[in-house]
Amino acid sequence: MKRADELIWRGGVGRRLRSLTVAALAVCVPALLVAFAAGCAERDNKVREQTSQTWNAYRAAVKSELASDELRSGNTEQALELAREAGALSPDNPAHAALLARTYLARADFSAARRILELAVAMAPAEANLHYLLGIVHERDARWSQARDCYGRSAELEPANLDYLVAAATAAARVDGPDAALELLGARGEEFDDQPVYHAARAELARAAGRLTDACAAYERMLALGAGDRTTRESLALLYHALGRDADALTYLTSLRLDAQQAALPLALAYARSLLATQQTISALDWLSAIAQRHPEHAEVWLLTAQARVACGDWDRAVEAGQRAAALSPRSPDAHSLLAALYLSRGDVGAAATAAAAAVDCDPRNAAAYSLLGRAYERRGDRSTALEMYRTAVRLAPDQPLAIELLRQAER
Repeated sequence: MKRADELIWRGGVGRRLRSLTVAALAVCVPALLVAFAAGCAERDNKVREQTSQTWNAYRAAVKSELASDELRSGNTEQALELAREAGALSPDNPAHAALLARTYLARADFSAARRILELAVAMAPAEANLHYLLGIVHERDARWSQARDCYGRSAELEPANLDYLVAAATAAARVDGPDAALELLGARGEEFDDQPVYHAARAELARAAGRLTDACAAYERMLALGAGDRTTRESLALLYHALGRDADALTYLTSLRLDAQQAALPLALAYARSLLATQQTISALDWLSAIAQRHPEHAEVWLLTAQARVACGDWDRAVEAGQRAAALSPRSPDAHSLLAALYLSRGDVGAAATAAAAAVDCDPRNAAAYSLLGRAYERRGDRSTALEMYRTAVRLAPDQPLAIELLRQAER
């Protein structure tokens, strides 16, 4: 009996449980289906969104590449349209903002480039290229302080980029002076010592700072790296000449194989001076004769010719060349001083006094001219005026041995 009740109870309980389960399922299944459907829809939306973003990023990359190609080809209008489309498809990509800005720069629309870059820098402050491009815009508008700051920030963000460092130094030279710019470059000397561009920047800044020896060292390093061209050797030759190192200057001037009919006049004159300074007088005269055919109106050519004639002992032709130099450049104290010395050597005291007085008139602080004028007066027998001229020369150049010796002898 108990067994039958147990079976009946179990059956009843089972039926009750089954009925309850069916009822519960009737309530829960629709809710579950709704939740499942919602979850699937959300996942589908996310998948679709991610797929769309990926697709847009791909399309933006393609348009960006096409825009870059158009920009390189000089087709700025097509580049601008494609760059805008790339930016619209992927507005958070700073590379697309940079491309759009470069396109505006190529079209000389600097105000548009500046607007784009200022927004992009605010959005992506760690992008070095954006700061660099903004520096270009500021530099173009001569806002050198802002350009220096932008270039400096780009160099900080990407310290291995030499272009950024050179741009920062160039802008710093405008604001803080070439010495400060050289200090900025010098701090990275070991890192970029094998880069010719680094030494080219150093050379130009050193020249601007008047540090000619440092400029020579930088140019020499460029040549050692195999990067120096003809312009580099020309610059180096002129620097050595300015430093009075004419033998070194001639090394580079000779390597240039200068043509008297084509050489630029400053280089041609430097070559003549270096030849004279190294006692290569005949070569200097030949060179100057060729230069005079091209530039007969240039006083410096005739002044150097006069000096070369003196070195050869050809006094008469030296005077002729000196006279031509003075006629072409009547306000040249050097030409009049040379003539005064030549006239004195020939014993033409009156002409010497006139030429020396002309030299003093051209440059009232020219101690050598006062010494020449004193010698002319002394030759005339006017000792008091000669003493006055010598004393003036010593006052103007207290370390000039000739003026001191002339005064000492006149005071005996």
